[in-house]
Amino acid sequence: MLGRVPVAATGAVVVGALVAAGLGGAPPAQAAAAVDVPCSAPALASAMASASSGATLSLAAGCVYVLTAGLPEVSQVLTIAGNGATLERSYAPGTAAFTIVTVDSGALTVDKLNFRHGSGAISVSDFGQLMVNGGTFTGNSAADGGAIYSDAEIYAPQLNGATFTGNSATGDGGAIYNYSPAVAMVVDQCTFTGNKAAVSGGAIWEFGVGGLVNASTLRQNTAGSGGAAWVSEDSGEAFFDTVIQGNAASGDGAAFTLPLAGMAQSSITARFPATMRAAWVVASTRVRSRP
Repeated sequence: MLGRVPVAATGAVVVGALVAAGLGGAPPAQAAAAVDVPCSAPALASAMASASSGATLSLAAGCVYVLTAGLPEVSQVLTIAGNGATLERSYAPGTAAFTIVTVDSGALTVDKLNFRHGSGAISVSDFGQLMVNGGTFTGNSAADGGAIYSDAEIYAPQLNGATFTGNSATGDGGAIYNYSPAVAMVVDQCTFTGNKAAVSGGAIWEFGVGGLVNASTLRQNTAGSGGAAWVSEDSGEAFFDTVIQGNAASGDGAAFTLPLAGMAQSSITARFPATMRAAWVVASTRVRSRP
């Protein structure tokens, strides 16, 4: 069983590189004619249910689509151009809990689309694929993966320029939960603030191979273990030009909980009060504290 090494920091942390092996592929690009969807939740549900594989749905700019039930499951190749629109689970009393979008065997790309108040914003399973370009995920909650839950195993989410704020999980992954032991998740230029998990991974929980977090920010996230992130990987996790600041954990790892295996190289620079000696540098199987 792999040991996990807590990496704790209460100040700013700029993480250089933990060597990663391979990056996962994104859902295949598909040519499609855009279908305009008016600012109506029933119209959106109908458009998703009838969309052919390769279709692009263009939502009404800035519209808030207030939902009282989850949208039709995505089992085709589908792009949703959000144009700054928001998919919101209704705040009306008595509204049932539901995940806003579920991807089964399809490949979903969402561009500049916001998700709010879902019992999970997006759930991906079986052979589903997910790409997120921009948009915000705010105030979503679930058992695991408050904003995004993925256990597609042979595929992993590819996330670019998205913002995750105030999402929560009663289990693991306040914002993102990913289980993909055969492929890498990529998080590029994303921001995670104020997400929380009762168990592990305040912002991110990941079990994969050679995942990448690049040019991103993780601040003020909390968890039982791994306030910013919990990763357990055989081939290492890579963090490039990423800031980790002010995260907290009631147990191990205010910043990270990581395995020893697969960390051939690393470079972590930490700034924290002189009274603390709680930042760690991991290099292969060597661990040393830095004042």
